[in-house]
Amino acid sequence: MTARLLERDTVVAKAPALDRMMAAASAAAQSECCGVLLGRDSLVEAAAELPNEAADPRSTFAIGAAALAEAARAHRPLDVIGFFHSHPNGSLRPSRADLDHATGWPGYFHAIVATDGAAPIGLAFFSVAEASWNPLHLEVRNA
Repeated sequence: MTARLLERDTVVAKAPALDRMMAAASAAAQSECCGVLLGRDSLVEAAAELPNEAADPRSTFAIGAAALAEAARAHRPLDVIGFFHSHPNGSLRPSRADLDHATGWPGYFHAIVATDGAAPIGLAFFSVAEASWNPLHLEVRNA
């Protein structure tokens, strides 16, 4: 990832990638789903749900290295450009655990899908810097 991603205030995502994220969040219900965002530069072309390997998936998420590597291989030639997870408590704000965990991935996008415990009610994208998450505007492309 390059610093140019941190300079952008808009992320562009294809609608099918957003649909995958929403479906993963719905399926997870009261637990947090998680996954990887794939594309080129700042265009999210695909999203892949990954197993939540956290000890308590109701309040946090963890992505395993093996699952991440397999998703990256399966989606070549796209690059891993970010991650997503859900908040079944309806919050679009990064939690303390999110802030602590994702700052190890500066320059990558991160998306939060807020749910009411069953269905998506919101979506927010962020660029992750070393000490903060910076909100981004979302532009959706249908194809």
